[in-house]
Amino acid sequence: MVWEMGCLILIILNCVTLSMANPIEPNNTLEIIEMVFSIAFTIELLSKIIAMGYYTDTNAYMRDNWNVMDFLIVTLGWFAELSGGGGGLTALRAMRVLRPLRTIKGIPDLKRIIESMIASIPNLTTVFGLCAAVYLLFAILGVQIFQGKMSQRCFDLDTEEFDFDSGRFCSFDVDYGRQCEDGFECRQSDVGMNDDITR
Repeated sequence: MVWEMGCLILIILNCVTLSMANPIEPNNTLEIIEMVFSIAFTIELLSKIIAMGYYTDTNAYMRDNWNVMDFLIVTLGWFAELSGGGGGLTALRAMRVLRPLRTIKGIPDLKRIIESMIASIPNLTTVFGLCAAVYLLFAILGVQIFQGKMSQRCFDLDTEEFDFDSGRFCSFDVDYGRQCEDGFECRQSDVGMNDDITR
């Protein structure tokens, strides 16, 4: 019980350090703390394998799916650490965010809830299919209604530039939609919203 509580506290502390990490401005202190956590989780993993056996026994470490998940998280964490910040293995550093999932095993009630949710997924496939169909329908409808409208902007006749700063659109039709102010004319721009991602 004390061992499990200690591991749970380690995981929670690791969640705190993960939330403090900034990938744009790396912090050497946090990197050292992450290494300490990786070593602690590895010691926990190895001690459980020694105590329970690896695979051959009935109650062996790798016979429990939650332990397999722990093993993968710790192993992938070490691949990320040993990659040295170069090559394709740096993407494995994102696997550190899976460490909070290890708390599921430490809290029996939470484990039961997650297992129930996973067991209910096959019965919810029709609901997922219906939701996907509705989302697809409205996506197609949105594209048909708004196609090209997101790039209609007011054109300044004096500076001969589009008014992108206001973030507002205009309408070619004088009977409806937003009309441009005096000195501006509604024209089709070559640049869409969100740096030309949305058109």
